[in-house]
Amino acid sequence: MDVPAPVILIVGLALLTLAAIIVAPSRRVRAERPLPADVETRVLLGEPPDQIAAAMEPRHEVGSESVPPAAS
Repeated sequence: MDVPAPVILIVGLALLTLAAIIVAPSRRVRAERPLPADVETRVLLGEPPDQIAAAMEPRHEVGSESVPPAAS
């Protein structure tokens, strides 16, 4: 069976595109911090993310803590 060159080219491009779709995002996902175990469990059990976020403690960013004035 003789397959025309354009068909081979289209199939090759489709396979390359599929590989890029699968491989490229996985690097970003591996670079992200994992979810805490309790949060991951709640998400997998179907609890709404808004409810999980509301129940979590507020996180303090570095430099956002208020420092009391020095006593003179």
